[in-house]
Amino acid sequence: GLCDEYPAIPFTWEWDENTCDGVIRPGMVLTAESYVGRHEGGPGVKLEEQVLITEKGHEVLSNYPFESDLLL
Repeated sequence: GLCDEYPAIPFTWEWDENTCDGVIRPGMVLTAESYVGRHEGGPGVKLEEQVLITEKGHEVLSNYPFESDLLL
């Protein structure tokens, strides 16, 4: 889902004392998720990428391409 997953990196306005204060280190794998749809609800799409944190930055592990005809 898009909520209640720990640890999470929230928007700054959602940060509170219950937010993970850990450190992102090389060797960790994170999932970057987004939901694209109307604010009012209805149809939408969830996009997700698996990302490995490296000594020099990051490497995207997901290798399944997005369908370009469906992207805005």
